[in-house]
Amino acid sequence: MMIVDIAKFFINQGSQLVELVNAFTASISAIVAGNVAQVAKGIEKALGISVPVLIGFLAALVGIGDLAAKVQKIFKKITGRIHKAIDGFIEKAGAWFKDKKGRRKAKRDAKKKEQEDKKKEQEDKKKKDGEEEDKKEDPKPKAGSSKKEQRIQRKPTKEEEVSKADNFISKKLQIL
Repeated sequence: MMIVDIAKFFINQGSQLVELVNAFTASISAIVAGNVAQVAKGIEKALGISVPVLIGFLAALVGIGDLAAKVQKIFKKITGRIHKAIDGFIEKAGAWFKDKKGRRKAKRDAKKKEQEDKKKEQEDKKKKDGEEEDKKEDPKPKAGSSKKEQRIQRKPTKEEEVSKADNFISKKLQIL
């Protein structure tokens, strides 16, 4: 299996190997010409090319060829888990806020119902108090109230209605 990995390495890294060989030959020709500045640049370029090539070669020898793909695969797994955790957090936060909103709505509804119940109790109490006052038959009007308010305050009894009708009829007869 190791031979296959080494063969794959040479096939995949062929262009980098050619560049490395070219950099070495350029630096050797610069040495022959006596150009020291060119030699330094050539060595720097050769080392820059050779380090990744050597790391790739050693990875192929150890059996961890295609290291970049494996690292990418690991990072994808890690990021997948991170995204899953973030999505879970967002869902829980959304449910929590929705629950809070529901609780607030329930509190508002309960408060509104309580106010309606109080209002209904007060209306019922007023009706009950009004019926009790009608039963008492307070013949005297309250001080400072108009005739209209006096009529609204209490209902006349049947005797009062009959006497009123008699008075009306007698007045009409007198006119005639």
